[in-house]
Amino acid sequence: MMSYQDTPGEYTVHVQGHLPDINHALPAKRTTHESRYTFREDNFRFKADVSDSRVFYQCPLISKAEESALLSENRLIIKKELSEIILTVEQGHLLLPHGLERCYNLAPGLQAIKAVIASKDSQICFHLKVNKL
Repeated sequence: MMSYQDTPGEYTVHVQGHLPDINHALPAKRTTHESRYTFREDNFRFKADVSDSRVFYQCPLISKAEESALLSENRLIIKKELSEIILTVEQGHLLLPHGLERCYNLAPGLQAIKAVIASKDSQICFHLKVNKL
């Protein structure tokens, strides 16, 4: 099921369904989810409730090797030439499997930091924000 809500300055998509496994098949024990994607002019918010606490969200953050990146417990800041990208995890755990090293082709043809948000108590919630410098 999918629905959306369009309000001034904000667009929200609400999705419910079953998550496939790594092979894109629906396993016998289906993992259900209810997710909300909220888009605003300078930020994006993702919130999900899932039936399996092993669920995670992969988020490749486009970043050149020469851009500085700062990591704290549940926040990653990438300093770009004219802006900074801030990933803040409100519910879940922020993991960087490759540290702050950039990986090539997580997003086709680009370098990116691989951020993984693991669920906590069957929930994931994070924000991506762009601050102009």
